[in-house]
Amino acid sequence: MAAVSLGFAGCSREPQKETKPQAAVPTVPQPKPGPYFSLQFAGMNQLVGLTNLPQFAHIATNDANVEVWHTLTAKLLAARSIQHNVAVFDTFARDGFVIHCEKPGDFALAMRTNDPAVNPAPGEVAEMVQGLLGVKAQGLISTTTNGWVFLTSSNSSATKLWMSQLAATGHPAGPSSSNLFQLEAGKEFLSATGLNLERATVAVWERGETVRTKAVFRTLQPHNLPQGNFKVPTNLIGNPLLSFTATHGVFRIVGADSYLRVIEPFVENETAYLWAQGHVPFQSFVAFPVKDPTNALAKVVALIEKETVSIVTNMFHPAYGKLLKTNDDKTVWWSGLPVVSPTISITNDLGRDFIVGGLFPPVPKPRPIPAEMVAQVESKTNLVHYHWEITQTRLFTTLQMSQLIPVVCNISDPATNVTARVWASTIAPELGNCITEVTATGPSELTLSRSSYIGLGSTELTLLTLWLDNQIPIKPSTGTPKPGKAPVPMSPPGFK
Repeated sequence: MAAVSLGFAGCSREPQKETKPQAAVPTVPQPKPGPYFSLQFAGMNQLVGLTNLPQFAHIATNDANVEVWHTLTAKLLAARSIQHNVAVFDTFARDGFVIHCEKPGDFALAMRTNDPAVNPAPGEVAEMVQGLLGVKAQGLISTTTNGWVFLTSSNSSATKLWMSQLAATGHPAGPSSSNLFQLEAGKEFLSATGLNLERATVAVWERGETVRTKAVFRTLQPHNLPQGNFKVPTNLIGNPLLSFTATHGVFRIVGADSYLRVIEPFVENETAYLWAQGHVPFQSFVAFPVKDPTNALAKVVALIEKETVSIVTNMFHPAYGKLLKTNDDKTVWWSGLPVVSPTISITNDLGRDFIVGGLFPPVPKPRPIPAEMVAQVESKTNLVHYHWEITQTRLFTTLQMSQLIPVVCNISDPATNVTARVWASTIAPELGNCITEVTATGPSELTLSRSSYIGLGSTELTLLTLWLDNQIPIKPSTGTPKPGKAPVPMSPPGFK
């Protein structure tokens, strides 16, 4: 949830001969030099063949996988107004590729192909690359060497280097070819995509039975995000736990007119804790540490009475439910809604006040969560965001939760393609723990580290599913995940 946007690198200078104390003078950090844009993908064939990661092979043989892949390809190309490039796109994704642009107009692409008949026209490649990535690729020269097709501009600085690395290592990317995915983008490219970043780098590789991800983001200005100082409300959050999040900077990612901003003045350190419990889809909660909780809750209730009730009443035909309060005015809930009973309350944990919200009232006196997880969150002084989940179970519940809005709002059930939802439900048993940490590694730098089973967590997979299926089906799923692996036990919530 925390904003992940930053940029920092040090600069060096000659030692000062003066030894007398001088006032510190702020220096402007200079970003590390790097390419305008570079991208490397190992290819689906390599992923499926990884013996340490059998989940990719199992997903590839899923009955719905082919249709989902065709839908993804069509939507990507159509979204960027690219025509007649499905075969080229499939070749890119299947066999892998490397793209390098040292500067705008300096373009080089190396595409592996196991099919000698595949020799894409430079014009088709240029159209697809420019459409998908916004990178201009004109006047390309085609060369085929050792199972690789090279398409480069005449002035490309990468061609000679790639040829030497191909001869030495069998791959034009050289030593970095061990990464499954790698991306680096500079300020000029990122600015064109609307991102206010100095530089972004992402690398994905395999380690044991997991996929590791590391991303570093640098911005033009210091991020000024709160760091560390997490104090997990252990009396509120408890087992059985499916996911847990601790995050700073929660208000950095919401719009200026977001309803959430009503409690911003009361929330300490821009902090929020989120968790999901048990195997019931709607047992998800959020807690904000607050000062002056009574006034904070009153502001929330006033907003609900002024805005939300009228909005929901207009959506319901007839209107459902009404707001109810406890006698001590510490709990407010919406009674009479179908499926859920949204609740907001004031509570105290170890002397700290919290505003807690959920689609149901929280479980009283839950079993304690692992001490290792609490230590992982509270011990790191530069931690900005932490998330842990059992993806195989959490994905099933988030897919069900994604159907809540049309159910509650009584939206008619339109004809819709739900292939992606079926696909996501059936791959869930192949997934295990997903742990994500974001740390402040510089005044203008954030580093994201993730350990997962396919690189994506339940939130990303659910959003991908909704995008592929075009809309949210209204009928909640009544089935269970396809039998597969037994539920993955909670592993120590940190990185080894």
